[in-house]
Amino acid sequence: MAIIINGERKTIETPINITDLLEILNISVKLVAVAINGEIIPKTFFSTKLVLENDKVEIVNPVGGG
Repeated sequence: MAIIINGERKTIETPINITDLLEILNISVKLVAVAINGEIIPKTFFSTKLVLENDKVEIVNPVGGG
């Protein structure tokens, strides 16, 4: 199944929830925000919201500074 992550096309085996996708990508759930197809997904839904074929996933890390 093909999805787009931060503008880059990736192939994954099956529909997957956000928590498992982040684990595969070695990204900590605690330090990111995720949007799918332009909709920000609350962290409380990471374990239940599925990433599906052709979804556009944006994963961002907060950056401090000033």
